[in-house]
Amino acid sequence: MCLGEDTASMSAAGQMDTFLGVQGLKDIFAAVTKCWASQFGYIAIEYKRRNGQVLNSPMAVVIQEMVACEVSGVLFTCDPLINNPSKITITANYSLGESVVSGSAEPDTWVLQRKDNERPQLLTTAIGNKQHKIIMQDSGGTVTEDIGDDLRNESCLPVKAVENLGQVAIKIEQFCRSARDIEWGILNDNLYIFQSRPVTNATAETDYEIKHEFDAPLRCENEYFTVASIGEVTPRPTSILGLDIVTKYFCIYFLLISMEDFGSPYSNALMMGVFGRILDDPDS
Repeated sequence: MCLGEDTASMSAAGQMDTFLGVQGLKDIFAAVTKCWASQFGYIAIEYKRRNGQVLNSPMAVVIQEMVACEVSGVLFTCDPLINNPSKITITANYSLGESVVSGSAEPDTWVLQRKDNERPQLLTTAIGNKQHKIIMQDSGGTVTEDIGDDLRNESCLPVKAVENLGQVAIKIEQFCRSARDIEWGILNDNLYIFQSRPVTNATAETDYEIKHEFDAPLRCENEYFTVASIGEVTPRPTSILGLDIVTKYFCIYFLLISMEDFGSPYSNALMMGVFGRILDDPDS
């Protein structure tokens, strides 16, 4: 983990080398050295250059006890494509999560619907092809094995386990106070959390929004503007303190609304996109 590798707009996930199933101090020391050296690989260097980061930055290597998981994968506490906070997305495969993280196998995918802090409910299930799995060897290291048709065509997790995983993810998100990208694994019905990092580009503008940036005062295709109630109860001019308080209040309030009714007419009617200032009714 390099200093400053995770920011609000970038993530260095997968840039450095990872070594699984290492045994013995000699091999561990060798793996640590290889991890340090991996930050000077072509991909990592080009990524740092493109994002304006220091090339030779301090780096810490995390050493974790290996868990020979029965099922493992990745979880996002929001939709990873459109950052919808009302959806939790989970992907998983049998054995170690390396096949999911690296994309070498098509995993199972579940989408959970969440409402405030209630228990999330399963919304959709997509059974992946799961061609193979990566397992840990007793002698050290890992090996890739094919998955039989009987297991390949069924979900690698029961519904209850999926919903329990979503509930734990919500608690992690609340503790960290941001949307999370979580790596996890299950062994003997015990859940292990290996890593939790912030979801990057959560507020990044889409290509559509950049293209139409100057078409209207609203900068986002999902923003809305209303003067209902606000113009009646807010004296003008609004103070800097007042704007600061109103901004923080509505950001929290509408986040809760979006989790419960994202995309519904009720939510759309209440969304207010212009937080920077309080405007009077333009027709008055």
